[in-house]
Amino acid sequence: MNDITAPSKPRYLKAGTVNCPKCKGSLEWEQHYGFMKVYNVDGKELYQGRCMQCKTYWGVKTK
Repeated sequence: MNDITAPSKPRYLKAGTVNCPKCKGSLEWEQHYGFMKVYNVDGKELYQGRCMQCKTYWGVKTK
């Protein structure tokens, strides 16, 4: 039985992804002093990308 209220497991985009899978717009990367900022989430290293068209945030794997 699938429960709609159950939290879903987060999904991350493959390394090297530059376009939003939702609307195919380009992703803009969060940067700190000109370097791409790396986040450690659930033991995975991720870049944070934001789609410029649909304004959605995505976690993109570094490797």
